[in-house]
Amino acid sequence: MKKIKRFLALSVIALTMTLPIFNTGSATSLQALEPAPETPKVYDEQTLVLHLFRNDENYAQAVDMWVWTYEPVGGEGVAHPFTHRDSYGVYLELPLVGTNIEGATKIGLINRNGGIWDNGQTADMIYDLSTAVFDENNAKHLYFVDLESTIFESIATALAGRLLGASFREQTEVRVKTNYEINNAVFKEDGVIISSAMGPSLKIPDEYAYETFITLDSAFVPDFKKSYSVEVTFVESGNVVEGNVSSAGLFDTKYFEDTLTYDGRDLGVTYGPTSSTFKVWAPTSDEIELRIYSSGTRAALDAQLGSDEFDAYPMTLGEKGVWSATVNGDLHGKYYTYFVKNYAFPLGIEATDPYAKAAGVNGDRSMIIDLATTNPDGWDQVELPTVKPTELVVYELHVDDLTRDETWTGTEANRGKFLGMIEEGTTYTEGDITVTTGFDHIKELGINALQILPFYDQ
Repeated sequence: MKKIKRFLALSVIALTMTLPIFNTGSATSLQALEPAPETPKVYDEQTLVLHLFRNDENYAQAVDMWVWTYEPVGGEGVAHPFTHRDSYGVYLELPLVGTNIEGATKIGLINRNGGIWDNGQTADMIYDLSTAVFDENNAKHLYFVDLESTIFESIATALAGRLLGASFREQTEVRVKTNYEINNAVFKEDGVIISSAMGPSLKIPDEYAYETFITLDSAFVPDFKKSYSVEVTFVESGNVVEGNVSSAGLFDTKYFEDTLTYDGRDLGVTYGPTSSTFKVWAPTSDEIELRIYSSGTRAALDAQLGSDEFDAYPMTLGEKGVWSATVNGDLHGKYYTYFVKNYAFPLGIEATDPYAKAAGVNGDRSMIIDLATTNPDGWDQVELPTVKPTELVVYELHVDDLTRDETWTGTEANRGKFLGMIEEGTTYTEGDITVTTGFDHIKELGINALQILPFYDQ
């Protein structure tokens, strides 16, 4: 299962999803690759033709494309090997019928370097099959560039000079990354050039990319309400490309700490029987819309129980980068998301609340809940111990793992369950030796902090 960092600040939200268990694909040698036919092939069924280009031309590493059904949810992933070679690179043929994507409305794709996980791979790429226009040969050609998480519709766009990224590295320094060498780069504030102090454009071999740095004036102070961009000129083509500058690198600067640190304890939703207030820390966002749903399930997941209808409420930016909105009425049992627009997602992206205390199916939507209806008796009387961060002794635990093994001898009905995790008095005997297991064993370890992963619906 892919590991995904769940609680990013909304200013740098990334799309997340859950993937099936992975299997490694078998390698395809260059000798085994078939040459492309001299005339375009005519397919009996509608077929996706997935093309891959590698800047290093090392197609021995171009083993496969991992493909799964993204919608409807639940399709298993399969490694589809590249089988043909052409002037662009290598390609594979993926019919819509008779493969693991049959019946899919959207598919997910990952290009794996060498056909091995964690050996250099793209992020999840989602393709909407409803947008696919198949040619007279029943083919839809899609183009990919190794290590780039973008689906291209043509060779021209795939091989064009691109700005792969631009971000602040320090308050007065911007890192620029491109796919080809550049000889000019300028930094703009609201469209006006304020620096052209570019360093050399140097190749990054492992990433098949080039990077350079632009130095800003020492008196420069970033303003998150302004637009920052870089404009680059490519050496070979002379093409000029402009793109936004990410503010992510500013998060660790003293400027950010001094001006945008929020130490309030009211982030998330504060429920009330007559109104609820929503607050989220997102200092680099341009606009946030609160969406209230009656259902915690997407319609694509369950057409009967799910619903995508929502009521929208604009949020207001306050001090320290905190956005807020108050909605009247008793919202207990309803669900919500944030639709956010920022430099990374100018068209907007829907996300859950990183400060939510409850969520709907698969965590797709945050839940509004009156915690007084769920708190056990005596909850408000619990006094938590105070431990300095430097004195923490942490043990990480998976709920299911603690009681799944046959050596755990507790109540069978509690095996693999939350109640099994706190069941006392369990032991295991082998020969003349008896040891404690489960919860009692955890207490014997001498730890003072227990991290429970995962702790959500499965």
